[in-house]
Amino acid sequence: RRSRRWPPRPVTTISPTPTAQSPVPQPVTPLLPAPQAAPPPPSAAPGTVTYRVTGTRSLLDLVTVIYTDEKGALQTEVNAALPWTKTVVLDPGVTLSSVTATSVAGQLNCSIIDANGTLIAAQNNNSIITNCTR
Repeated sequence: RRSRRWPPRPVTTISPTPTAQSPVPQPVTPLLPAPQAAPPPPSAAPGTVTYRVTGTRSLLDLVTVIYTDEKGALQTEVNAALPWTKTVVLDPGVTLSSVTATSVAGQLNCSIIDANGTLIAAQNNNSIITNCTR
């Protein structure tokens, strides 16, 4: 048997039509703010005082703290947890700062620290009443 050969088919080459080239995507780098130094710690106002009461208290003991507020008036906190701390910015003209703490059976101590961190009054007698005054 003879195989038949068909005449070869013509081959047509088609070139692609030029299209607008899309830009090659570039990696995106997020814009981050430049690193900055940490801000300086806030400085305390000149009339700032920090009152502290430390010591021990039993579960049923009642510790009462009386301190001078920013206006120079006495404020009372009943059943205060230890250690107790209160920072107050005294109004101009207020010069007295004091803290007193009482307890039924605890051993209490107190201190007053100024805006510079300097100890200006302290009592460390581990008693049921403690008082610091400047």
